[in-house]
Amino acid sequence: GGGHELAPRARARAPAPRRARRADPRAHRASLGAVRALNLTGVKAAIVESYGARPRLHDDWSEPSGDGERQVLAVRAAGLNPVDLHIASGRFYAGAPPTPYVPGREGVVELPDGRPAWSDQLDQRFGSLAERTLVDPALTVPLPRGVGEAQALCFGIAGIAAWCALEQRARLRPGERVLVLGAGGLVGQIGR
Repeated sequence: GGGHELAPRARARAPAPRRARRADPRAHRASLGAVRALNLTGVKAAIVESYGARPRLHDDWSEPSGDGERQVLAVRAAGLNPVDLHIASGRFYAGAPPTPYVPGREGVVELPDGRPAWSDQLDQRFGSLAERTLVDPALTVPLPRGVGEAQALCFGIAGIAAWCALEQRARLRPGERVLVLGAGGLVGQIGR
């Protein structure tokens, strides 16, 4: 007597996996029509045709035309970061370029004198996932001798994110130590 009967514990259910939305074929045809209307032909590039859809490889996307400060430069290596995926989803907090566009916020480009340089100042519509992109050479960082293109991309956006967290947010001083939780990603690895 007197005891309380406990109700059986409700079994937690995992949420049902979200089904990927299929892109509307009419939107796909419309975006391809927009590509053709822009008379873009000739360069291989990954194209985001509609938000939430996977980028598609096209071999008929044209390079942009330079506008004085910004020049058309060859892409030697392209970086793909989580921010690129957020932008391509159409839900990025700072907005996204109009579709269709070439994703890729950072890349190693070839300067007019042939030297490789890193940049995250690429044109929003013509990112690094193409053979050529639009960038102001004055806003690039030439790679030092001995630094490869892949290394430069590793220390680009991810390196800046790690540096900002440690230098500007944590305000670390020489000799101080920090525990990096979740150091499995590139930013965490750089921060160690």
